[in-house]
Amino acid sequence: MKIPSFIALAAATSLLLVGCSSGSGDAATDEASCVPLSAGKEVESAKIDKDFGKVPNISIAKGTKVSTSQARTVVEGKGEKTVSGDIVTANISLYNATTGDATHTSKYDGSDSDVLALDKEKIPAGILAALGCHNIGSRIAVLSTPADMYGEQGYPQLNIGADDSLLIVADIVSVEKPPTDRPLSGEYKDAPTVSFNGEQVPTISLPDTNPPSKLTFEELEAGDGELVQSGDQVTVNYMGMNWRTGLVFDDSYKRGQPATFGSTQVIEGFSKALVDHKVGSKTLVVIPPAEGYGANGNAQADIKGTDTLVFYVEILATTR
Repeated sequence: MKIPSFIALAAATSLLLVGCSSGSGDAATDEASCVPLSAGKEVESAKIDKDFGKVPNISIAKGTKVSTSQARTVVEGKGEKTVSGDIVTANISLYNATTGDATHTSKYDGSDSDVLALDKEKIPAGILAALGCHNIGSRIAVLSTPADMYGEQGYPQLNIGADDSLLIVADIVSVEKPPTDRPLSGEYKDAPTVSFNGEQVPTISLPDTNPPSKLTFEELEAGDGELVQSGDQVTVNYMGMNWRTGLVFDDSYKRGQPATFGSTQVIEGFSKALVDHKVGSKTLVVIPPAEGYGANGNAQADIKGTDTLVFYVEILATTR
């Protein structure tokens, strides 16, 4: 069953990820992945409507350039505040303030929202300033220096030059916590365990308790390889057990060959055990029915619509 991952990126979002992640020093990032910016006359003079959730009407003087990034809150949301590591869903409009051209605009209908992890090592400081440490429901405007977005290389495919300032308008729609923020130990008293015996197949042992109701993770060993992204082809060794029966229903170890598949071409809970985890990671994940095979279950594997699944997953490689 294919259930898209909650951190799947819209295709157009990739342009938001190729910039200078650390900024130029114009906007100093802190350990909480906030970029504290002051307002300025240029961003204050930009006309931006307050109709959150709809394509914004924006007007900014052509030829606008700034030497220090600026920000202003157009709409103050009432939801929780985003923090470092959060996976934020937002509708983002990007304008070349120097030329007056729109370079990227979400559809604002939920079909292509931008989904980004708040990590100052991964996204440009200008985008981080628009998303980090703001309340859900906010519309934030950032007028960014070139250095806090795409740097000296610019973005030629979108006619963004090395000297062009950019206006970012972001509607913060929702936030998810990263998988590692939901450890097994916090959900119930006892957790499944995985034991190893040399080159033999790993063994999963279940506690004599009811399974947790939420998707839970335990990273048994942190990887240090490349980070798996949504849409990657991922090679893994894995073992799947049905909590109800205590039986293994799928096992790449016994087959003697790792499996390779798209990170979003699997059940949702398994996808979440891959995306945003590094190659080399060894993870135990408990998947409730809603994020497994759903109400229909999987009769071929003797999985009912109410069955919780346990997977041990070892990420071996990823390609995109």
